[in-house]
Parts: sequence; C-alpha cells; structure tokens
Amino acid sequence: MSKAIIITTLSALALSSTVAFAAPQGFNNSSAPQGFTQAPQANAPQGFANSAAQLPAIASVSDAINKGLDEQHVTLRGRITNFIGDDKYEFQDETGTIKIELDDDQNWSHIQKDQLIEITGELDKHLQYVKIEVYRATPISK
Repeated sequence: MSKAIIITTLSALALSSTVAFAAPQGFNNSSAPQGFTQAPQANAPQGFANSAAQLPAIASVSDAINKGLDEQHVTLRGRITNFIGDDKYEFQDETGTIKIELDDDQNWSHIQKDQLIEITGELDKHLQYVKIEVYRATPISK
C-alpha cells in the first residue's frame, strides 16, 4: 500500500514539473511555429514588436477608407455635411466623404453643420460599409 502511494506521489510530481516548464515565458513567443504568431491589438501598449506603432497612418477620409483597419483609432479634420438618419451623418474632408456615428447619449450641440471640426473615433470597417464611431468632436477656429 505504501509503495502505491509513493509511486502515485512521484508520478504527480513528475507531471506537474513538466507542465510548469511548458508554460510560456514572458512576452516572447519565439517557440511558436513561423506564421502562427499573434500580433497585439491596436489598443495594446506601445513598444512591442508588431505594435500599434506599425498601424497605417490615417490623415484623411480617403486614408481611413482605403488603408484603415477595423477598430483603429483615427483623428480627422473636416466638416459634417449631411444628416443621414438616427445618429448617422456624413463627414467630408478634401479627399472624400465617410459616414460617422454621433452617439445620441452625448451632447453634440457645440458643433454645427459645415463647421470645420476635428473628430476622434474608432474606425468600423465591414464589407458593405466603412464608418467612424465618433467619441469626440472639437470645433477648429481658423
């Protein structure tokens, strides 16, 4: 009986040490097969390989539509030119027009139609459409 307990205990210790050595070590996943590494998300801390610093620079509506990535944070300057319905509007700069969403839970009374503004929000890219979910809009004085 005591031999069975000793053998069971030794087996459990051997298996637990194997699992501990197989656990990932730190932030580097160099043991992963080539092509199977996961890049950090756009809102991850900066300074790591494949971090947000390598996201495409978005400086215009055209860039947002053509180069932007889903859930990428963007800041653009332009004008709200048209009301589409509900909380959807058209935003326009020199390069094009994009649909934006102004959450109706926020107060947007500080901005006006055709006023030069700076918007900050998150790009929402789908197969059928591209829009920006705006969480801040600031009037720009000339």
